[in-house]
Amino acid sequence: MKSNGSVFAYLFKPFRFIAGKESLFIGLAVLALLFVLGYWSNTHFNGVLDAHYVCLTKQDQAWVHAVYQLVAWFSLVMVLYPMGRIFSSSSVRFIDMAGTLAMARFPLFLLALWGFNPDVHPCMEGINPFDTEAVMSILGDKVGLLVWTGLFSIAVVIWYIVVLYNAYSVSSNLKGPRGGWSFATGLIISEIISIVLLIYIL
Repeated sequence: MKSNGSVFAYLFKPFRFIAGKESLFIGLAVLALLFVLGYWSNTHFNGVLDAHYVCLTKQDQAWVHAVYQLVAWFSLVMVLYPMGRIFSSSSVRFIDMAGTLAMARFPLFLLALWGFNPDVHPCMEGINPFDTEAVMSILGDKVGLLVWTGLFSIAVVIWYIVVLYNAYSVSSNLKGPRGGWSFATGLIISEIISIVLLIYIL
């Protein structure tokens, strides 16, 4: 049986045990599974840090969800790999960065699985958000669930960001202030790039 320390390490720092080609293969499997789960649960990962539950009557084609994953991964790698090369005094391998950043998206499985609950997909199209009566007539007794969903989503995204940082830190051998601010800057740039690319593609 694994110790609690080992479980913690696998949940937050799996890159201590997996790197190189193995991390890339596992990372690609993570992206593929997120694509499938996102499509079937109608969970839209439209950005590096974004996840949205849209109306179930509005189902996009499968290729859209594949694009979500590829664009998010591409944006992260194309920004954080150069950042690692620039600021690290160690050798930074592209395959390590690409593989670990793909693997790091595994916490998002929880959001995709949560999307299978139809009650987290309220249909608000055509509704004035300032019309409280109309909004409440749609949400009804789902308000509590949606508040919980929001808090749950924030917690998962924080976990995801921590895992992303660890992927970047291990792959580039960057820690401390330099690792922190270079990662934060790269993450913000990656998010902007992913949104712009998705607007252009979709």
